[in-house]
Amino acid sequence: MGEFFLIETREGTPSLGYRENEREIRLHSIYAPLREAAKFIHSRKKEIDKAKAILVYGLGMGYHLKELEKYLTPNKKVYVLEMNPKILKYTKQVFSISEYKKRGFIFLVSDNLNKVKSFISNLITEYNKDEFLLLIHQPSLKIIPENCLPIRHLLEDWEIKRETFDRYSEVMEKNFEENILRIKDYYFIEPFKNKFKDIPIVIVSAGPSLKYNKHHLLELKGKALIFAVGSVVKLLVKMGLIPDCMVITDPHLSVCRQIENLDLEIPLFFFPTIQPQIVQNYKGPKVVLFQKGFEKSENLARKCSFTLIETGGSVATTALELAIYFGGNPIIFVGQDLAYTEGKSHVEGSTSYQFKPRLNSRWVKGINGELISTGKNLSIYLKWIENKIFQNPHIQFIDATEGGAYIEGTQILSLEQVKNELDTHIQIDSLLQEALKKEMGA
Repeated sequence: MGEFFLIETREGTPSLGYRENEREIRLHSIYAPLREAAKFIHSRKKEIDKAKAILVYGLGMGYHLKELEKYLTPNKKVYVLEMNPKILKYTKQVFSISEYKKRGFIFLVSDNLNKVKSFISNLITEYNKDEFLLLIHQPSLKIIPENCLPIRHLLEDWEIKRETFDRYSEVMEKNFEENILRIKDYYFIEPFKNKFKDIPIVIVSAGPSLKYNKHHLLELKGKALIFAVGSVVKLLVKMGLIPDCMVITDPHLSVCRQIENLDLEIPLFFFPTIQPQIVQNYKGPKVVLFQKGFEKSENLARKCSFTLIETGGSVATTALELAIYFGGNPIIFVGQDLAYTEGKSHVEGSTSYQFKPRLNSRWVKGINGELISTGKNLSIYLKWIENKIFQNPHIQFIDATEGGAYIEGTQILSLEQVKNELDTHIQIDSLLQEALKKEMGA
């Protein structure tokens, strides 16, 4: 177990450190902790103003809580969670928890995992996501006790989602406005609902294990709908396989190269928040998807009675949502490592290929029961996929990745085994064309 220690600061207010083995973490600035707290809270002012309830993780010396109080309006609830009870001895020297309780702040200081889970669960039940704000005091997150690691991961996951949205919200809105101008050029998703009922769908992602079994995909053409994520399309085309359809969801400019210089006629499923030049330059059928969690998409979908699609946060999770919507069964994962197999994030030859350092990795169970390294984002996608599998017990899910993380609820088979089991020829193109014969955008 680590220990806390006080640090004198130039500002005259004490800072706090935490030491465990060789590791030392400073919970506040050693120069100006009050100024640091003011900057932290001010950076989230818009969200604070909008929220009905705020969950603050991390007590520290209470400086950020004092600053937060300045921004509060009547009836705004503040919940404070701290999982390192030893900190109280130091916090109380400059911050009165009892006084803030009188002002309506609600505190839980506990390292009891069940108590903490119940505390968070009650908040999630009481408030919807638009009313609720999570403020994480990042240094406090780093010293969560080992037995409370699941809560740390949960809080990190929430923060990653928020940071991702904040980082790309401006470009997403700009892309949306430009893409929607051409809505008459697009097809919609509704004619695809259950169009492939009880037909095998293979979701091809760009995980590093794909290099070992991608050749078997050639023999699955015509036996299953082959649905590729954008980053793997060039690799498949290079090996002589044209997927039946593809999906692109990322708003980044770099995604343009995923299908650059490719002359394809397969359906492209896309969010209106992707780069407009991808949509404008693509010559094949374009099927627009309206994603949950993006306000402009949600508003337009409600206004026009379009289906809203859950994204799960990645292109592969979106592909899974679409495969379920199509009625696919079984749904087969290929290249879905969800881990840094051999230290890589993606297969060589994909447009996303890169090595990943293992710093700050999480460890998950691999398909052979071993512990393997994964990233925080990949861990979020893994949980989302497992939850989606749990929600659809009538569908058989097969993991034919042959590497990476174990996905709870899947049957693990080699892609060669899958190939041998799928022996019925299916008129995939005809089914796609039937769905595309429906009237385009109004």
